[in-house]
Amino acid sequence: MLGCTLCAQEPTTHEVSFPSGDAAWTITFGEDRGGAATQRADSAKEKTVAGQVAKIEIVRMADGRHDIVNYANGSKAEIWWPARAGLVVFRMDGERANAFRSGYFDGQRYDAAAFQWVSRDTFLGMETFGGRSCRHYVFEQMLVGGEKIVFQAWIDNQTNRPVALKVGGGAAGVFAFDLPLPDRAYAPDSEFAAALERCREALVPRKSYGR
Repeated sequence: MLGCTLCAQEPTTHEVSFPSGDAAWTITFGEDRGGAATQRADSAKEKTVAGQVAKIEIVRMADGRHDIVNYANGSKAEIWWPARAGLVVFRMDGERANAFRSGYFDGQRYDAAAFQWVSRDTFLGMETFGGRSCRHYVFEQMLVGGEKIVFQAWIDNQTNRPVALKVGGGAAGVFAFDLPLPDRAYAPDSEFAAALERCREALVPRKSYGR
């Protein structure tokens, strides 16, 4: 009988279905598995942590992507992912926009790439998250010095859509999909465009001339 129970709990798929093409979605942090914002009784723990992300709003259109990062202390940042540029432009409130190689922002993608490790080998079991029956996956990545970071993902067992993603000891990020798209794709302002051009110029190989 035990064997039959385990078979019944084994999911029929480990697919992750993430929206393709033009799409808008959000990730909200600090929610518990019941779907409510986490409340902490300890007043010392209620203090805002510098740099703590509360919500990320993402719009992907025409192969480009624009993120608005909302921090728990009320500040905001913008991230622009130009199409096929291999670069990302980041601007914090009140600061200058700067461009970086996109690899520096791999941990902030929150798209299909964030779930590439989800598989049968990382499947832990079935859990309820936010009132939905989910497949729970856990993956440990070893870091330099013997430390490790633990990734956890909850995937809706009916739709195969991501429900939540938790990285390390941070709060789980809860996904919301199928949000209304703006009328047009994001058009970067002059500061963002200038930052991108500066970075492109800096990455151009310099010619060396022999004596």
